[in-house]
Amino acid sequence: MVEKIFLLEEKQQKRVDTLRKKQEEEKKEEIEHIDFQSMDFEDLLSPMISSVNYDLGMRNFTSPVLVLQDVLNVKKIKLVQKEEKQKAISILLTKLKNKKSISGAYVRLSIFDKTFTSYKESLRKTTTGVHVQHVLSKKTEEKIIDLYIAIFEQQLSYYFDFISFDDYAKNYIPLALKLSFIPGSRYSKIRKQEIFDFILDRICPKLTDKSFFYSLLKEHYQKEQLTFAQPKNLGDIKWTKSYSFLLSKQQQKEVVEYFIPICMDMIHYYTSKSERETDEDPILLLNDLYSLKKDLEFLHDLQKGMIEDELK
Repeated sequence: MVEKIFLLEEKQQKRVDTLRKKQEEEKKEEIEHIDFQSMDFEDLLSPMISSVNYDLGMRNFTSPVLVLQDVLNVKKIKLVQKEEKQKAISILLTKLKNKKSISGAYVRLSIFDKTFTSYKESLRKTTTGVHVQHVLSKKTEEKIIDLYIAIFEQQLSYYFDFISFDDYAKNYIPLALKLSFIPGSRYSKIRKQEIFDFILDRICPKLTDKSFFYSLLKEHYQKEQLTFAQPKNLGDIKWTKSYSFLLSKQQQKEVVEYFIPICMDMIHYYTSKSERETDEDPILLLNDLYSLKKDLEFLHDLQKGMIEDELK
């Protein structure tokens, strides 16, 4: 009997030891360390640019998480301790700010507009008698690089869990928009509608507060005198439905006053056509009519919103 009790206790102790060992192993897995001695800073600009371009919505660039895992030589960034993350941020930013000279064709094409010639290269070409049309000044080049580093700094803070996604977006989107309007940056070559689409479709849905970004986009739309939200014909109303918040009150008024009469005339035309015997497909006619009525409904809502704002 005593022997059975002893065996039972021994078996129970083995289970406890096994469980404790497993918990200790799991605890070890919850912490990952950065080997600061093995970090390679020789080509730090390339991964930094790739990381930023990815969050700008540019294709064929590497995710920031993968970039940081590679640079820091860690598998899971979230398992790195806070003190080590802070040290890594400090080291990375110091190295980048001390090494701003851009070299290498791939790096230059990843950050600058290829139709621009660097200031240094333009001097070399001029001395050999070659005419250079678009020159990227040293000041503009540094400004573009500074914006990349500033965005990368926000990425480090976000992906290292020091700030929320809302704060990250509020910090980096204004920098991205600023970069998109600097002639000579590769990002400036992307159509502004695509940039606005990326922010509205990929960034805004993740936010708890979107009002800041709507105001920011409107500010840039008006400041840079963009026009993609303003319809040139009735078929373009679909864009205005998505971007009406970008328009000033005067622009909204112009859209309403110009397109409501056109829309009503078209509805009258298609209604008359659908009531007559024609060779056209009645389903297609009804679809056109339905689409026009939805456009008119939107224009009336836009007009109603303007009137309500005036009464406030």
